[in-house]
Amino acid sequence: MRMYAIDEGRFEIPEEWSDRSVNVFSVSGDLPGDFSFVITRDSLEDQQNFESYVEEQLAALSKTLSQFKLFRKYPTSVDHLPALSAEFTWDAEGKTMAQRQTYVRRPWGVLVFTATTIEIFSPEHEEIIDSILSTFRRSR
Repeated sequence: MRMYAIDEGRFEIPEEWSDRSVNVFSVSGDLPGDFSFVITRDSLEDQQNFESYVEEQLAALSKTLSQFKLFRKYPTSVDHLPALSAEFTWDAEGKTMAQRQTYVRRPWGVLVFTATTIEIFSPEHEEIIDSILSTFRRSR
């Protein structure tokens, strides 16, 4: 068993378990449109490299999301860790959804930051996304 910590406390879990937890943040108030920010964790397959993982994720999204359009994919970094960002849209129930995903390479796998809104990101949304990514500090 090994110790696992969340904000609310700590507990033991089996050694072979991996962290697949999800953090979901949504905005209420004066920001335009629906906006959410989600953090997920994933692992790489044996011998899979980071870039091929991201390509596979985007290919899967293109097959499952109606009218998927990838507008931009670019290398970046988060807390000095290698990262790739992708910006895209798709149609959901008659609405255009916009999403920006930032995939961050970690020793144990991948941390994925996902911002989602309807239509386009407002300047306020962009500021929030950039602030979260620029202030993220990994646990040591």
